[in-house]
This record gives sequence, C-alpha cells and structure tokens, in this order.
Amino acid sequence: MEHGNRVRTLVRFDSPRKAIIRVDAATGAGSSLAGLRRIVAEMRHSGADFEDLARRYPAEWAVLSGDADGGSRIAAVALSASERRLHRESEQLFRVLAVGARALCEASQDLDTEVVVHGVGRTDLPTLRGLVRAAEYSVATGRGRLFVEPADAVEVEPIVVEEADCRAERVRGLRLLGLDVRQEDLRTVGFVSSPAPDREGSLFHIAVDPGRAARERIAAALAYSQLAFYSGNWEGMAIVAGACLPVCDQLAEADFRWLIQENEERQALPHDQAIEFEPSLLRHPGDVRGFLLKVLGIQATGIVADAIESAKIERGRGPETTMDAPITPSSPATAALPVARKQWSDRMAVSMKEAAELLGICSKTVERMRDSGVIKAFKLGRTWRVRVAELEAYVRRQEAR
Repeated sequence: MEHGNRVRTLVRFDSPRKAIIRVDAATGAGSSLAGLRRIVAEMRHSGADFEDLARRYPAEWAVLSGDADGGSRIAAVALSASERRLHRESEQLFRVLAVGARALCEASQDLDTEVVVHGVGRTDLPTLRGLVRAAEYSVATGRGRLFVEPADAVEVEPIVVEEADCRAERVRGLRLLGLDVRQEDLRTVGFVSSPAPDREGSLFHIAVDPGRAARERIAAALAYSQLAFYSGNWEGMAIVAGACLPVCDQLAEADFRWLIQENEERQALPHDQAIEFEPSLLRHPGDVRGFLLKVLGIQATGIVADAIESAKIERGRGPETTMDAPITPSSPATAALPVARKQWSDRMAVSMKEAAELLGICSKTVERMRDSGVIKAFKLGRTWRVRVAELEAYVRRQEAR
C-alpha cells in the first residue's frame, strides 16, 4: 500500500491515521542494532510504554536499551555465536530481534500512531532484519503501524572491499518490507558521519579513519572484531578488516608491542570476547594481516578454508612461523612449552594462571577457553585445574588448523 505516494508500508492496516512518528534509522554499518535502538528510543520519547516487555524479557530488553550490562544478561539466558559456531545469527541476536519486533508493533498500535522509518538503506543489517521481523509479527498478529520511506531506502554506504558488499542482503530485506527494489537501484551516498553512541560504533569509526595512526586503527579493528562477532555485525567486521589491511605494512615492531599491550588493557567484558578472534594469540606483525584476512574470509564470505589458508601464508612471512610444521621449541605458539615443562615436569595439572603462562596468553583468555569448552578443565577444591596434556593437545589442534 502506498502512503502519500511516498511512504511504503511494511504492513497493511485499515485504522484511520491519528499521528506520525518519523525516525531516521541511518546509523551506518558500524554498530549492530543501533538503528533499532534509535527507533525504540524515539517511540519511548513519544510516549510508548515498554515496561511490560522489559519485565517479561529483561535480558533482551537490556540489549535493546543499550544497557552496559546487556551483554552479560543475555549471555546468561542464550547461546552466543562463539558457543554455537554460527555464521549468521546467534540465539542471543534472534531473541533480541524477536523482542524488538514485538516492541515496535505493540507500541505503534497502543499509541495509535504510524511510525515512518527513514534511512533504512544505511542502517545496520541486524536492524534491517529486525524490521523484517516486525513486518512478520504484524502480519501474524494484525498489530503494528510501521512504514518505510522508499526514497532513501535505496541509499547505501560505500563498499570498502568486495567482501563487505552486502547489497544483495540489503535488497532481500527491503523486498521483504514491501519495496520493489533491485540491486542496480541502490545508490552510494557516503558513510554516516556520526558514530553510534556505544563502544562498537566508536571502535568502528577509529578503525576506518584514515587520519588516525596505523597502530590506533588496527588496535580498534582487533577489539571491534571481537565485539561485532558477538553482535552479528558481519558487514561491519568486513568493512573494518578491509580498511585496515592496507596499513598493516606500516606497523613497526615497536608498534606491534604497543598493539598487544593496548589490546590487553582494553579487554572487553568476558561475555563479548570471541575465541575465534583472539588478538592475544598474535606473535609478530605478520600475524595482524592474517587476523584481518581471517575476518574477511570467514565473516564476509563464509569460505573458511580459504581464509585460514590466507592467514597461514601471511604468518609464514614472519620469523620462525610455519603453521604446518611439527610442534617445536621454535614455534611461536608453543615456545613457552619446553621451558614450562621443565618447571612442571612432575605435575599432571596446572592452575588457570599457570596455563596462561604456559601458552603465553592472558588468564582471562584461558578462562574463556575453559568456559566455552575449547579446553577441558576440572575443579580441585575451589581451584580450577587443567592437565598439561590437555594444553599440548590444544596446541596441536591449533597447529593442525
């Protein structure tokens, strides 16, 4: 149904119009759910009462509201992308989008108000999927007065690298919202200028800013990849990796040491750290390029084998880094093992702190590996222990990859 010959409906309804809420959802690809949060905030400002949803779905609502503890609360009730090894949508994101869709439809109906969403072409993809869920919810329940502005729905951000080209997915989403759009109809109009007011958005804009120092951009890219993996923002990850790859060659050894220290100091909360993208495992500047290639290959294209092969090639350019070679004292991933085994040769198991020293990574990383089942550990009294043989088996698995 056309509305004023300009606004296209996500859903159909027959009630008379009482009022209109207009929301600009052009938040850019940098921060997952930023567009959806903006719509919810605008509806709340207009008088929507979300107390019932917040009470019934506290964890999901904490994420939608942008609460600082939202990630830890949703982690307590739903599996993450890391825990399920999913490549598109984790259980956490699924639940958040479902609650968000219901919130938009119920609030617009209760307010007896039409909600017109602008800038859908330049919103983040999770928000676009959330709007599709809202349309589906409205069709199923008959509730909801949501519209999308077609004029700017075809405006998209520039494509940084081929792997970050998500135009086909955007077109699918727009068509599910009722717009007759083809990929050739999309127009590139530039990046959204203001970042979303959250950590993910801030890291994104630092990583893609050509005016920043190379080491600052790459530090932001490493931290961003961990956050965006959990929030399901594959497009943002690909944009950041593609933007930072050309500056990898500018990293000096001193910059690399600073990079590792900076990453450890700005460690994300345990719930939003992805073992799949763990900067603590980097051993030399060549590893950074391999890390970014892995981000591009796995998150944007899904071609896992090609991504890992590219990472291996890049690692092979550094000193003493042959990933396919047998485990030896010169292998960076296992360099600490021979020394440590002399120290603990009479011990079958070690503490989490000792395991971290053994592997040359931080204790928090070992604890996340334990919690996610990457390594098997056991409790002896009140202390967690892991067998030295288990750590050696883990290193062998890493080498085999």
